[in-house]
Amino acid sequence: MGFLWWRVPEIRQELHLSGSQVIEIERIFQSYKGELKKYRKKIVKKEKKLRKLLNDPSSEKSQIKSLSKKVHKLKIDARSIKMDMYLDIRDILSVKQRQNLREIKRNYKRSK
Repeated sequence: MGFLWWRVPEIRQELHLSGSQVIEIERIFQSYKGELKKYRKKIVKKEKKLRKLLNDPSSEKSQIKSLSKKVHKLKIDARSIKMDMYLDIRDILSVKQRQNLREIKRNYKRSK
């Protein structure tokens, strides 16, 4: 699901998130979580099937390409849903909070 930054007390404090902002962000996250999990399961299942086809010397190119397109579409759809969630959460934050969060995430990635 990614980095659940609003659950980290230090980040909440650094962003000066209000209690109502945290509750609303969590509500938004929970509203998308189930759908994202379904997509992840579908992607994993189709990718496993695709690997089997790729490793099967008797599989046909058309089968592989067709399944590959399906995997790609699922990933695009999942990414679109994630973007919707991100934008909904973004609407909860002030411009200053968005700027600070961007810097926090940048520092988080550097530390990994």
